[in-house]
Amino acid sequence: MTGRKIKIALCLSGEPRSSMFCFPYIYENFINLNSKIFEVDVYSYSFKSFRALSLYNCKNYFIDNRNSSDLFKDWIQPLDKKLSPKSLELLLNTSNSFMNNQNGIRNLFLMYTNIQNCFNLISSKYDVYIRARYDLMFEYPIQIEGLCSKIIEGKTDLILPELDPINKSNVGICDWYAIGNYAGISYYSNLKNSLLDLINQTTSFHPEILLSKYIKNNFNLKVEKIHLRIPLVRKSFVHSDPPHNFLDQ
Repeated sequence: MTGRKIKIALCLSGEPRSSMFCFPYIYENFINLNSKIFEVDVYSYSFKSFRALSLYNCKNYFIDNRNSSDLFKDWIQPLDKKLSPKSLELLLNTSNSFMNNQNGIRNLFLMYTNIQNCFNLISSKYDVYIRARYDLMFEYPIQIEGLCSKIIEGKTDLILPELDPINKSNVGICDWYAIGNYAGISYYSNLKNSLLDLINQTTSFHPEILLSKYIKNNFNLKVEKIHLRIPLVRKSFVHSDPPHNFLDQ
């Protein structure tokens, strides 16, 4: 591509569920790359420790032991001053309490807090930045070299997975992973700063819709959407006799 090694920063963040199960998939696709072409540094930010953390051999990582509920309360209060009346009414009238709503504002705040803080762990410059969840499972190896080439050659600033357009109930961009240059991933990683404004604009707590709206707000970014389906492993089980069933975390 450039005649020198391509430096990649892999930023892992989110809920470290099924971390032992998913480690081989993330290692194969994002870390164990051609050493003659790529040099990968791993960064991790999470609200709790997990078994696979040492396997990633992170250049930098942080385990945030602060109470996530307290962080959210400090950020969201007072609601009536930060949200429009329409958004506030929608928030308080959800079938579940917004503090426990899996697709609600609390989870969005925590997810994008993780993403932003992980990106902020980086102190060096890289050619390509990859943000990914801990719970990804790839059906087959992705062509990471080709995707990185598009970033390095300036063809695009940000590559994002788009939900299946055939399923009209799922629209927008997935938060599973993102690949980009500094400008692209820097913007992507700072969605938290615009989270309340986005909710006021869309009155939605669906991450795909909010992320799609946020990306469209930046007219300067060249964004490529790809239909690369990657299963999420929300819970893994090992069929063995107790007490050896320990791989989920």
